[in-house]
Amino acid sequence: MPSSLLHLLTLAAFRLFGAVTSLNLPPVDSSLIATAASGDSQKLTTLFAVPQIYWTAAYVIVLLVVAAANGAAYGRSRYIKVLDSADARLHPEALQHVQDVNRTRARILFVSTYIWHLIYAEYHVALHRWAILSPWVFVKAKEGQLLHGRFLRYDRSRNGEIEAITLSHVSRYTRLKVNEVLARGVNPISRLEGEIYIKWAEIVDINVTTPVKLSELWEQYERERLASNKSEPAG
Repeated sequence: MPSSLLHLLTLAAFRLFGAVTSLNLPPVDSSLIATAASGDSQKLTTLFAVPQIYWTAAYVIVLLVVAAANGAAYGRSRYIKVLDSADARLHPEALQHVQDVNRTRARILFVSTYIWHLIYAEYHVALHRWAILSPWVFVKAKEGQLLHGRFLRYDRSRNGEIEAITLSHVSRYTRLKVNEVLARGVNPISRLEGEIYIKWAEIVDINVTTPVKLSELWEQYERERLASNKSEPAG
């Protein structure tokens, strides 16, 4: 259906161009497109001897432009919708981006891409929102490891299944009892360098949190750690 719709839009563009310019445009020969797509070198050499090939080539170019324009418009529409629906407490940056959006243009964009929304809405996964919003998340792994970081992206396998996610600004929460770790003079939350790639099969659950949640916890534990060190008798 998507390809049929793109062809209809391209044909409509050609009809409109013909009506505006009063040109009698020749029909597009689909057999020439099929021949060009076949890759048969012997047939390709004879194509340029056919007068209609240039007109058909123009159709293909316009078709590609129409496809790219619709893809960009639908992507932009989806991006704005995700920002609009974001919780300002969890995604404060989204609020600023939404305020910069021209509402009239956004409504026109929503209407003009609604057909694509009907076609592709069922293929969107929850992680697609996170790829746009880049929220701060807690990730619990099967082995009991608890990580906190900013969601960057998710990767799919060739068959379309979610394969892994990537986090940045990662911190790791201790697996030991907090009191025991603090008693040793260590903060239960350790900061990690770089990005972390986590296989989807290894994840138990993911929770979105506020940007400052872990910082507040880290500062709380740091105060408790320092207090614990001061309370220890001098050797």
